[in-house]
Amino acid sequence: DHEKVQQAATEVFCNIAAHPKVLEFLAQADGENLRLWLALSSRWHDENEDEDEGETVRDIDPNPDPDVLNQDSAYCCTRAAIGTLAIAAADEKVARALLKQERCLSVLCALLASRRSELVHRALVVIDEILGHVETCSNEEVRFLSERLADSGIMPALGKAGLNDPEFLPLLETIGSKLKIVSLGTKS
Repeated sequence: DHEKVQQAATEVFCNIAAHPKVLEFLAQADGENLRLWLALSSRWHDENEDEDEGETVRDIDPNPDPDVLNQDSAYCCTRAAIGTLAIAAADEKVARALLKQERCLSVLCALLASRRSELVHRALVVIDEILGHVETCSNEEVRFLSERLADSGIMPALGKAGLNDPEFLPLLETIGSKLKIVSLGTKS
């Protein structure tokens, strides 16, 4: 089954994401290799989600059987792929390369909107790690990041993540303080 092989391979990379050779691979060629991980991170879509209403299976059953959720290969692959990015984004080169990827913020927005706590948490960690490198950026890079964030719709998505799960509030507060620096468009 190709989906199970893809899931297993993605999970292996998640388990070794902090290895220097993996980080080097992900940051290579201005992050061209990150495109695959962003694609895998956006692979899952809850088939029970009503696109107009944003309702998910959790609205019907707030505590669905985790074994049922974890049997979905696409979901497990997405979880491993965004987990890989959450770990790798701690590396400054990977974080900068992620920002250069056109789809990065839209993928993160979609994961924040998924209301699947595992996916939301990993997306928040990616955002936090990217913003954690702002201090090493030039003013021009900070302005670029500020414009990308403003255009991406990530701010409303972050707000909804906090409303959907109060567990994320401490992480959102940390992200909020980092966003203040970025929203100014320059470092002090």
